[in-house]
Amino acid sequence: MDEKALDTTVASLSNKVCEVKTLLQQLLAKLEQDPTLVWPGMLDSFSALSGSINTLMKQMSHEKTQPLQNFVFLPLHLSSDHDAALANSTEGRVPTLHHAIVPDYLRTKLDLDLERHQQKLQKEAEKLEATGKAQQLVSNHNSLLSSVIDTVSSAREEWTEYSSKLESSTKSRNVETRKLIHILLRGEGLTSLTATRRNSLLGSKQPIRDRGAGLKAASSVKADLKSLSYTSPYSIPKPLR
Repeated sequence: MDEKALDTTVASLSNKVCEVKTLLQQLLAKLEQDPTLVWPGMLDSFSALSGSINTLMKQMSHEKTQPLQNFVFLPLHLSSDHDAALANSTEGRVPTLHHAIVPDYLRTKLDLDLERHQQKLQKEAEKLEATGKAQQLVSNHNSLLSSVIDTVSSAREEWTEYSSKLESSTKSRNVETRKLIHILLRGEGLTSLTATRRNSLLGSKQPIRDRGAGLKAASSVKADLKSLSYTSPYSIPKPLR
């Protein structure tokens, strides 16, 4: 692999790494600073980051990038002094390159403890697969998930039905409330009384007024008769004949 092709490949990989770094910074900024972050927005950012990482991994495994596996990256000088160029290229994350941080930043394999733990898990998985317990665990897990899905689906259907009924009843109550308000404030929906209807309603009370007038007339006649028949004690008696 010539030097020009190597530089081109390294530059392309560097651009992809910078893209991954930018997306990761944006995701962290949303998690730390955005109080209105919702789950769909979080999924969109994570999907963009995952897609960029997958593109980087595909490019590294491409045929033209395979010869990079033959190159070894080794630090030529370790020092605890501050390195301005290193700090600038790493955006201040690595100000010095000393023996304590080289294993972490230039590691190409897992840590020994993690590697032993991974080997232990692999042995346990192989043992479960050999005895057939793995398939049984998978079946139990699938049945449990199926029951949970059925429960959630039934609860969702009940909630949807209840929500639709509640919404319809609320709409009908709102319509009736608006009608009552319009009737009280504007008189909408009320029909005016016709003359015939008004007279019929008033005619039911007329006999009471006539009866009262007749009583008054009778009482006045009695008062007149009484006044005529009344004689004063001081009046002069008529002479006898």
